[in-house]
Amino acid sequence: MPQQSPVTQRHGSSFATGTMGEGGDLEESTINNGGVASSSRTPQDKVTPFSYYFKPTLQDYVLMGLMVPLFPFRLLLAVICLLVAWAAGKIALMGLSPEIVNAAPFTGWRLFCRHLIMWCSRALFFAASIQKIEFVGEAADSVGRFEDSSVAPIMISAPHFSYLDAFISGTVDITPVIKASAGKAPVFGRFLTALQPIFVNREKAESRQSTKEAIIRRCDTEKGVWPPVLIFPEGTTGNGKCLFKFKPGAFYPGQPIQLTSIEYISWMSAWNPIVMAWDSCIPVWQSMIYIFLQPHVTARIHILPVYYPTDEENKNPALFASNVQQVLADYLGIPATEHTYENARDYLRSLIQRKRKRS
Repeated sequence: MPQQSPVTQRHGSSFATGTMGEGGDLEESTINNGGVASSSRTPQDKVTPFSYYFKPTLQDYVLMGLMVPLFPFRLLLAVICLLVAWAAGKIALMGLSPEIVNAAPFTGWRLFCRHLIMWCSRALFFAASIQKIEFVGEAADSVGRFEDSSVAPIMISAPHFSYLDAFISGTVDITPVIKASAGKAPVFGRFLTALQPIFVNREKAESRQSTKEAIIRRCDTEKGVWPPVLIFPEGTTGNGKCLFKFKPGAFYPGQPIQLTSIEYISWMSAWNPIVMAWDSCIPVWQSMIYIFLQPHVTARIHILPVYYPTDEENKNPALFASNVQQVLADYLGIPATEHTYENARDYLRSLIQRKRKRS
């Protein structure tokens, strides 16, 4: 029986069993009323989402060693998936200027190309050792699983562990909000643009404003026309030991929100290379190698009930975001903090400066 990684262990009894047990149950009335559950916010100095350090055990090295013969085949499959997705994205965008790509959802052969990219995303998951995807929650066994975008036009997921989280689009028909630089990346940029995402540059105020307007438009005047908009409200990746403060972008429209959370269950003894925090003991490229050398990973997507905002929350996006953050934190059994992307960026800069002074 494989041991569970900290990604599973820290979430308490409900995540350890993969069900909404007593440790993670949320009453429907609590969610619909927009109330904040009983646990309080954790002070800044108690726990942070910035760092993730691990030390593989002998067992971990043995398991990864056994996967070395499969590594080139997994890598080849990943390259094929990326190339097919790139080609599909290039075809889907033929004849479209950047200004009209997101004018309306794709139809016909462009939609087929979009679906092909989604299938490639799922195959890429498989190549990266994530062979199994589970859905848990009260709606997990239903045909649609998630509420229709005409009811809940926004889907959020937290905590945000790594870049692989975005490939949830391979199992769910969504349009993600992603950073603008990703749309300009070689290979990735072409097929990501074909998914018709909303791009945002976190460093520029005008980009954040246009992103907010695009989200409101898809959730208001174009509600039900587009697939749900997927947003990682923390705005960055962390170690998952607590939640970053939720940014208000997903909450400005004042619409019902589908709550989800992704969990990765690894066979590793006490660590998971999928977790990519700001301060890690290994670089991203080494994490990717370790990911491909894992024997098996299960991605478990927790589907919580739709959160319906109150009138007060509709008038106050910051309150709406704070309450939803607390609901998810209580379900996961981890603290909700006031830490932000800006805090993580400053923390890393400070860490780099200290290392330079030592050297």
